[in-house]
Amino acid sequence: MNFLKYLFVALFFGVFMNGARCDDFSVAEITHYSIRVPSGYVLRDITPQMADFALFEIVNKEDRSDKLSIYFGNHPQFPGYDWKEPPSESAGAGVRKTFYNYRESDGSLEGMLVFSGLSYRHSAHSPYSRIHYFAKAVNRGAGERFLKIIASIEVANPNL
Repeated sequence: MNFLKYLFVALFFGVFMNGARCDDFSVAEITHYSIRVPSGYVLRDITPQMADFALFEIVNKEDRSDKLSIYFGNHPQFPGYDWKEPPSESAGAGVRKTFYNYRESDGSLEGMLVFSGLSYRHSAHSPYSRIHYFAKAVNRGAGERFLKIIASIEVANPNL
């Protein structure tokens, strides 16, 4: 039983607390990436068992409806929301970004980052090269915080 307790504590700190504190953020590592999570928010792994992707939520500790979902995998359902306008796009330094701007009417934001140059074990391609992020029914302040979180994503380990 002590082994299971130790394993739980090690996994909790390895997944949720991995990284160093910097200012008012903690830095977490997920697959190839590092991501800054602001204080007052918690990163939760909600990946189903046996999935070939990773799914996380960043949730405000005070207001659980203030939530950003982030999918790491190669087969995102993008776009997941109904948008009337076409997405914006940009590219540079090994990443292509396709995104919809924050929509005031329903508090939505959504986008996808596609990274190149990532490898997985002995394969030339990684199962985690796409990041789909989305939030709905969040206020403008939360939407801006979430976009800063997404902008903080960097490749920490290109070869897993």
